[in-house]
Amino acid sequence: MWVKGLPFKVSFFMWRLWKEKLPLDDWFQRLGYIRTSRCWCCRHPKEEILPHVFLTSPAARFVWNYFGAPVGIKTQGKQLVQLINEWWNKAGNTCLKEVYQAMPSLIVWHLWKRMNSGKHGKTISFNILIYQISNSIQILLKVRRSGIKGVTTNWHDLHEKLANHVRKLRYIKFMWKLPSVGRIKCNTDGTCRGDNGGASYGFCIRDGIGDLIYAQADAVKETTNNIAETQAILEALRYIVQMSFPPFVIEKYSLLMKNVLDETWETPWSITNHVDEIKSLLSRGVFQLTHV
Repeated sequence: MWVKGLPFKVSFFMWRLWKEKLPLDDWFQRLGYIRTSRCWCCRHPKEEILPHVFLTSPAARFVWNYFGAPVGIKTQGKQLVQLINEWWNKAGNTCLKEVYQAMPSLIVWHLWKRMNSGKHGKTISFNILIYQISNSIQILLKVRRSGIKGVTTNWHDLHEKLANHVRKLRYIKFMWKLPSVGRIKCNTDGTCRGDNGGASYGFCIRDGIGDLIYAQADAVKETTNNIAETQAILEALRYIVQMSFPPFVIEKYSLLMKNVLDETWETPWSITNHVDEIKSLLSRGVFQLTHV
């Protein structure tokens, strides 16, 4: 139920709503406290129970229908959990998917704030409520999708804009360069699918005209990205030293390893042994380490 870009208090509130642990009258009744129940979110008060406040009250129906109409999500005949799940699972492009997943949290959060404002004598109209939710969506997009220009608080226009949005690809052109005369180049890299996930390392060696001399890759079990990148350099050095190659250029992708070997950063404890062996192997040949 955690949605990236939303404040922690909103996500925590959503968790309490999902678990039916909000301090509403029906919750107090379940705890054994008998009290007169009155909903502060409508002109003609009914019982202050969770489904009424967040789904069947006039304000709730108005908000869900307003935001659901362009999306094709209807409120009638659904329970609150079903409605929220339909928003979360609604298909769309990347931009719309983020908004769809955040929308239920924003709606119930602002409905909750409106109800509490009513308890303290402050009336918030339906139109202001719509504006508050739309403004929260606008802020979310500025944080998560700063590249989208012309973000408006008009939900119907914004939904159409997001549906037609084509993300611009950003790229950096990089050319592999030949090593200097009399040297051989080795490129290394390691990667991990999330910490302690599936990981692997690889390296390849090319001569002065770019022809492949040797390549090696393997999986690394139960590791992190830093260890996989360190393993790539270590395995490359083990092979190079064993084969007694001429002066070498080792081009590594890891910024961490660059700064660790340059001794500008402290060595993480998880790779201390690997780094010590790498330094020992480097002392046994003529190596030039560069960072891509």
